Amino acid sequence: MCVEREPYQTARAGTGQSGNGSRSLLIRGGLVAGADGVLETRDVRIVDGRIAPAGAGALPHDDVEVIDATGCLVLPGFVNMHSHSYGTLCRHDGARLPLEPWMNYALAGTANRTPDEILVATQLQAIEALRTGTTAVVDHIGGAVAGLAPVLGAYEDSGIRAAVAPMIGDIPLPDSVGLSAEDWPPGTGYGAPEFAQKPAAELLDDTLALRRSWTSPSGRVAVILGPSAPQRCSTDLLASVAEAAEREDMLVHTHLLETRLQAALTPRSGVAPGWTSWTERGS
Repeated sequence: MCVEREPYQTARAGTGQSGNGSRSLLIRGGLVAGADGVLETRDVRIVDGRIAPAGAGALPHDDVEVIDATGCLVLPGFVNMHSHSYGTLCRHDGARLPLEPWMNYALAGTANRTPDEILVATQLQAIEALRTGTTAVVDHIGGAVAGLAPVLGAYEDSGIRAAVAPMIGDIPLPDSVGLSAEDWPPGTGYGAPEFAQKPAAELLDDTLALRRSWTSPSGRVAVILGPSAPQRCSTDLLASVAEAAEREDMLVHTHLLETRLQAALTPRSGVAPGWTSWTERGS
């Protein structure tokens, strides 16, 4: 990824398609870090989406797209290992609040979203990522799992790599921070039908159904498992996630000990001796 100059300057743009069907790209004159970390002015050759060996020889000039990277730093694409695409449309909500009270805004921001809202939020995340050098993301996406198909399509169309982890949890929000429902502020709207949580089995079934319904034409976009966090998931849900991960050969993405409050909470029965014990299942 060449950063610093915008838009990119293309010195010569051929078809980018050689006679044998391969696609070629030459990033010319950019600053590249060598093995010793010293920046050098070098050309980077890419054939069929892969960096060609330095001694691969010149590519046919008429069949290569050339990007002038003079004055630019040429880097591999960055990887964002944790994001929430729904947040692109509600960044102003609950600004500067600690995580626990902010969760009320997060739940509201994912309730009753239309397919178009889900699509636009994901497109914005992909655009922002690509414009700043990020070529792969993990999206821990909130909202009803059954309605998340637009997320997959948006990432596929953008050209970015994405692991989509529907964020599932079956522990009520007050319980997750050690409070009863009666102690939760009534003005938050907690208890409204929009915030109703499905049983553990249904949440996992919805995630697996989404995965089975999706085939990425490019192979870049996948569905993975996304339990919200140990304190927001029952022991049954965490155990089922671990079993599904092994059975279906799926990755798992979650939150863990995000705040001092979470670190101070006593793990529920079955999760003891600590919040991380469920991650050791099968190891």
